[in-house]
Amino acid sequence: MRIKIETTVNADLHSVFNGFNKSLFLKLTPPGMPVELERFDGVYEGAEVHLNMRMPLRKQKWVSVITEHRVQLNEIYFIDEGTVLPAPFHSWHHQHRMIKDGSKTRIIDDISYQCRPSFMNALFFPLLYLQFLYRKPVYRHVFSEMPAANDVGPEQV
Repeated sequence: MRIKIETTVNADLHSVFNGFNKSLFLKLTPPGMPVELERFDGVYEGAEVHLNMRMPLRKQKWVSVITEHRVQLNEIYFIDEGTVLPAPFHSWHHQHRMIKDGSKTRIIDDISYQCRPSFMNALFFPLLYLQFLYRKPVYRHVFSEMPAANDVGPEQV
């Protein structure tokens, strides 16, 4: 299954990328979601994010690793992949793309996932879609408050 959501924010590319930190991660979690952040290393290759999902009968772990990170002139992206996932998730691949669009930046959340059994894919789709749709106003708010940064080249990031 795949979910792709795009948001344009009024901030330059490098300010947006630099804003992908623990504070933003916590703001992107919808209120009432049964999630505890246990570890957040950052968004560089090899970094890990550990979550505890508070489920009705027990906690379940979610661990993602940043498997790829690229900085280019007009685009920055990083990919997190689930290495330990709660049932029923079998795979998780989330590409976070930031693309320069004049003085603005387009943020694209591109998620692919698989559940086992496979019928659960369709059951989780609306929940995941709404969870990532929740990010649009958060991104706009967070990145509208950022002071403008000089749009430095990738070698300075």
